Amino acid sequence: MSKYPRSVASSINSFVEDIRKDPNYAVRTAQHYFEECTCVFKILQEHRPDILPHNVTIEDVNWLLLEMRDRGFAVSTQRGYVSALRQICTHYDNNTIVQKKIRWPQDMRPNVDWLTYEQAKTLLECPKTANQDLIIHLELCMGFRRCEVSRLQPKHILNNYVDVVGKGSMGGKMRSVPFHPRTADVFSRYDRYRKNLHSVAQERHRTPLDMPDRYLVYERAGRVYNYSEVKLTGLDKNLDPLKESLGFNFSNHTLRRTFGRTMYRSGVKVATIAKLLGHESEQSTLRYIGVDLDDMSDAMDIFSLR
Repeated sequence: MSKYPRSVASSINSFVEDIRKDPNYAVRTAQHYFEECTCVFKILQEHRPDILPHNVTIEDVNWLLLEMRDRGFAVSTQRGYVSALRQICTHYDNNTIVQKKIRWPQDMRPNVDWLTYEQAKTLLECPKTANQDLIIHLELCMGFRRCEVSRLQPKHILNNYVDVVGKGSMGGKMRSVPFHPRTADVFSRYDRYRKNLHSVAQERHRTPLDMPDRYLVYERAGRVYNYSEVKLTGLDKNLDPLKESLGFNFSNHTLRRTFGRTMYRSGVKVATIAKLLGHESEQSTLRYIGVDLDDMSDAMDIFSLR
């Protein structure tokens, strides 16, 4: 009997389970590999039904590359699928893809999504709960990541700026983000909401209760809790009702991308946007905000050399 799993599903599950056990990987990383591997093997099985990570060949990889290009996948998607395939194959002692040199074409299409100006305006002006208002403001108007929203503490909110605890298992790099014109009002509303939740909880239990150390909180069974820094699904669930009522789809990350994209389209320098978003390089920011053919056409329209 082979030492390797005998189905694609069991191969992926075993691979992802090993990632989950590794303290160097975040929970979201394991979920990412599960999703990417599932998608890429679904495509590969159309070519060869008996394919498994340990028996992927160069011919399989060549077919996959052509198939993804024929289907019009963005280059970033192709790279992500091949990267996941490389990782799972290596996990099962198959170095085929490691040895394969791939030249990726330049993709002029944006590979990110954002809200239109009208959608963003609608989202900001629609009725929202205190939690929805805070999350959307921090992501759409200040460029926070989801994990940065969950990590925000009252002590990080200063007079005219917020100290943001960046991504990473150890908190990552700190950066300071100045207030948006509405930020003070949003924080003032949320302070009242937060204190009221705590007061109601104390009255119900008739015992002193500590206020959670982080800023964004929720109430359950008469107690006040922090949102998880790891799962972050609580932040997603806050936005779900708005997607239904407004009639357009978006994620927490869509809001952050829209912040960067709007800054760029308003003429803010890429270097400044990179600092606001907490990016290590301007190249990351350019990919993130999706500089595309429309932007290049606009540049040609204003080019002064005639």
